[in-house]
Amino acid sequence: MAGHDEPRIVWRYPDAFQEIRNLEKLKDVLHDYAKVGSAAAGEGFIARAGHQTTRARAAVIAAHPHARNREARDHILMGRALDAMQAYRP
Repeated sequence: MAGHDEPRIVWRYPDAFQEIRNLEKLKDVLHDYAKVGSAAAGEGFIARAGHQTTRARAAVIAAHPHARNREARDHILMGRALDAMQAYRP
């Protein structure tokens, strides 16, 4: 294989990836997924969404002490909430 270089991909629009990751519509879609997860997790779990410097983000968090205890004991976010978000089809 001497003389054969690995194929290389050269993106013509590298700034487009940054633009896509910061779209307001993407933030809305991520927030929709987080809302589905928080609803499946139950009382005390909330969905948050926002922009950081590199991308739009969303999360489901345990906002109440009772929810934090349930999360620690039953792993609600990695179970019910994640399953609901994976099954969600907007």
